[in-house]
Amino acid sequence: MSSISKDIGRITTFNILLEFLTTGKQLKLIINNHIDKLNVNDKRFVFKTCNGSIEHYILINSIIKKYSKINNSDKTIALLLFSIYHQLFSKNIPNYAIINSAVELSKYKKLNNHNFINAILRKISKIEDIDFFDNNVIHSYPKWLYDIFLKQFGYNDLSQIINWNKTNRDIYLRQIKPGNFSKTSLFLNKNNVKFSVYNNYTDYIKIENIDSNIISTLTKNNFGYIQSPSSGFVVKLLSPKSNDIIVDACSAPGGKSIHISNIIKNNGIIHAYESNKFRFKLLKSNIKQHNAINIIPINSDFRKCELRNIDKILLDVPCSGTGVINRKPDIKIRLKKNHIIRFKKLQMSLLNYASKIISYGGTIVYSTCSILEMENWQLINDFLKNNQEFKVINANNYIDSKFVDNNGALMILPHLHQLDGMFAVRLYKCKK
Repeated sequence: MSSISKDIGRITTFNILLEFLTTGKQLKLIINNHIDKLNVNDKRFVFKTCNGSIEHYILINSIIKKYSKINNSDKTIALLLFSIYHQLFSKNIPNYAIINSAVELSKYKKLNNHNFINAILRKISKIEDIDFFDNNVIHSYPKWLYDIFLKQFGYNDLSQIINWNKTNRDIYLRQIKPGNFSKTSLFLNKNNVKFSVYNNYTDYIKIENIDSNIISTLTKNNFGYIQSPSSGFVVKLLSPKSNDIIVDACSAPGGKSIHISNIIKNNGIIHAYESNKFRFKLLKSNIKQHNAINIIPINSDFRKCELRNIDKILLDVPCSGTGVINRKPDIKIRLKKNHIIRFKKLQMSLLNYASKIISYGGTIVYSTCSILEMENWQLINDFLKNNQEFKVINANNYIDSKFVDNNGALMILPHLHQLDGMFAVRLYKCKK
């Protein structure tokens, strides 16, 4: 093994996990800020190791507490996180190499506890099974979330959801121009990127082992937009038309707004609201990059929108994100039970405001990337009880019926559809 000072992959992994533990930032953003200058192999190592370490954080942290009676610093936890992750889940790295590199890195980072790190990793290397932990710990879910999932889905479906979240981080490229497929496939082949057309939906390409530089080239040259088919189906449910006045209420980073713009071929007007300043900058950047000239970005809370005579409102609300844990494993750590209560309050507030400003004969599409009933049908049913001028329009009229539940909503469950979890319902405001 090379000198630790030259082992950029492990040093970068340590720095990313330390930043994750000491800030409230999203893991994906931290990784992206650290890996730009790494070579392809180091990028893959860092991405897989950081995501894997956080995917199994609750289990690993429980093991650390069981085999260590002292309070460890964030630096020590960061180092142990990915070292233990490799011990448990990386079959191709021998234990002695994991332990030696951890000790070397602790010295390089001047942690002054390399004897402790050596001892605890040697203890853990002798673990034969982890069955003495509760199921939620084994699968690294907070107990409150595991219990909600178990009650809603049952053990068998929950086991499939957990397995999906561990093993699938698929990336999709939505074709902006269908005629670009031959150019896109030629570019991907030249760069040795494995890809396939998603289930005969020729506007979506599933891509594997892709480098961030290649993604940047694809998007900058308008080959397409990185977007899950699940998100695309939400836009299809909205069914935008060129003469519609459209509002995207919670629009950053802009994928759905840009998709709407593509569908109506830069005609009409899309008013894209985003209250967060950082996310608003990202929204503006994406709009400019994709030359979506009919999108008007507005840095304001949608509930201050003074527009009237609106035909369609896309309400892709802030939510728990429980449908995309496969791509954002840090949700299991960051998400707290009281967050769900706050999300529901915000979701209903946004929906109530949309219901007041949408025109009679207009449409609201309410969507989440959550698979929790309390953020989806429970909330919609509560809304309908108090807003009887609205009715649900069956999603079968707009999207493939295999993605539509028995009540007429888009309902994508990861373990059943092999896609990001997504819920969306089309609400029509009946004419007076």
